[in-house]
Amino acid sequence: MKRTTFTFLLAMMWPSLQALFTVEPEQDSYDGELHKNIRIACRFSPVESVTQLSVFWQRIDPLPTVDVYRLEKGLENHNFTDKSFQKRARLLKDELEKYRAVLELSQLQMSDSGTYQCVVSLKEVDYKKTTLTVRAPYTAIKKDIKRLDNEKVELSCESQGFPLAHMVWSDGRLQDLTVRSNSSSEKTSEGIYKVTSQVTVSENIINNYTCSISLEGKVRQSVTFNIPGEIPGKSKWCHAYAAIGVIVVMCMGFVAASVIVHRRKKGQKNRDSICKSSERNLTVTSTDCKYD
Repeated sequence: MKRTTFTFLLAMMWPSLQALFTVEPEQDSYDGELHKNIRIACRFSPVESVTQLSVFWQRIDPLPTVDVYRLEKGLENHNFTDKSFQKRARLLKDELEKYRAVLELSQLQMSDSGTYQCVVSLKEVDYKKTTLTVRAPYTAIKKDIKRLDNEKVELSCESQGFPLAHMVWSDGRLQDLTVRSNSSSEKTSEGIYKVTSQVTVSENIINNYTCSISLEGKVRQSVTFNIPGEIPGKSKWCHAYAAIGVIVVMCMGFVAASVIVHRRKKGQKNRDSICKSSERNLTVTSTDCKYD
């Protein structure tokens, strides 16, 4: 009996349930990039006309709730828009004809991350939520080498991004040097992290050292130090010594060549003198023979 009654009531209410005005998010979540643009959207039930439609976009988390955009009966109202979203939020009105309420946010900030609520109203009203997460890809790693007093050098890496990443170190023999490193992080005024890390190594051991940015278990980028080749002071003297060595070798070669040439010339002169002397002796002997 109860089941029959429920079926009867459901049959009576079905036309009304079908006529309910509903709103649905196109995506449960969105990922945006710092300083870029993004579009987030919700769909609503078809309506006869969108000219009197009202659309409200709000960020409800983190608290307090703030107005992002308002369209009231087809007219924009910026009087309630939070100052952080002024001139950065707009509704794509052409999309309303497709029963889509599309909010475009430009020049994304880290503070834009949160939960957003899409409210659509005509004769009826409904709303749904979606989340936005703003990320900042890490900048190219800036590396630095500092010479210490005890024949050691400090290798340093620095990068900025969001969310928080870690620096890992390894050498040319694939040994993990992360436990020997000194790492720190701090938030900038933009809300992103500046991550720095240093490791101390010997300046007299030939090796390569690599620092990498690890985020969510994946290596995002790496740089390598060539030691001792990249040590500023040492590499300069190495180049100087190499240049001096080349010059010395060239000079020694020039001197050796000069000595050889000089000896050859001297030997040639001696041979010429001997030949001339022999010729004179032969002439004298011949003359003596004639007088006899």
